[in-house]
Amino acid sequence: GGSGITFMPWDVLAYKAGAYTPFPVISFDVPTSIGAATYDPADLVQYQGGIFTLYFDASTAGLGVATSDNVTGADESYGKPVLAMDVPSDLMPATGPNPFLLGWFADWDGTNFNVFDALGGWPLSSEVDALSTQGNPGRVYDRVVYQNPIRLDKPVPFSGPITLSWSPSCSSGAEDYGIYEGTLGSWYSHKKKICSDVGLDFTETFLPQPAASDRCVVPQILTPCP
Repeated sequence: GGSGITFMPWDVLAYKAGAYTPFPVISFDVPTSIGAATYDPADLVQYQGGIFTLYFDASTAGLGVATSDNVTGADESYGKPVLAMDVPSDLMPATGPNPFLLGWFADWDGTNFNVFDALGGWPLSSEVDALSTQGNPGRVYDRVVYQNPIRLDKPVPFSGPITLSWSPSCSSGAEDYGIYEGTLGSWYSHKKKICSDVGLDFTETFLPQPAASDRCVVPQILTPCP
């Protein structure tokens, strides 16, 4: 995949922007000690910058997740951990039916466990051993607190191409960016002008529509341009 990295059988990988990279959040099927820390089977552990840290502490979420409830699949959706277990699991407090059955995905919102999805028709004897949800692309902010707030560079006098540049989205779920043009104050008038940020360098130069008075940068899940 162009990464230049040799992966081992126990590695977990992510494929993004045309390359495979180590996936930063993992779980284990037995209590696992790394350095001075011991992680439970239902914990989620983040690996970043060569350091393991606890991403989701199963023992402190609500009334705690039993160590016998092994996490067989996990992902993140809109900032919330989403879990799949290898046994029916009593998760409290919960906003929906309990226990969570095999094939049901539970998310933790910081206060309650919720039924993220209950796969209709899923055999109760079959566990989910991998899980991937669509990432939240987040948003790009036009605020000075960001390193590179949205900036428009235009020629003087105003004619010809313009250049938009921006900071990365607030969410790691953003895989690409599109640019929309329309009339300021009329959101339904906006249409996609640029379908992809070529090179993922957070800048695009293009010839604007003469009648457009507003442009916005929209983070998006990676989709091929038509």
